[in-house]
Amino acid sequence: MGLDSVELVLEIERRFQIEIPDRELYKMTTVGEMHRWLHRALDTTVWSEEAIWNELREIVYRHFDISPEEVRPETSFVDDLGAG
Repeated sequence: MGLDSVELVLEIERRFQIEIPDRELYKMTTVGEMHRWLHRALDTTVWSEEAIWNELREIVYRHFDISPEEVRPETSFVDDLGAG
């Protein structure tokens, strides 16, 4: 995992106040997989599915300096965003 990826994960963990175990992290290759994992892991009385998506999407597009439209569930962290 490259420095860019580590910084992204740390930003996600800070925003959602959650720790993502490495064994889970390595399974997530797309933004959609990250979203589904967060939805299962977070308190859904505080975080709606839509709120999780909106926050995650914003983190990703700001981190990679891309347009929000480029962040879709099928967006690959490695292939599309170059996170390694």
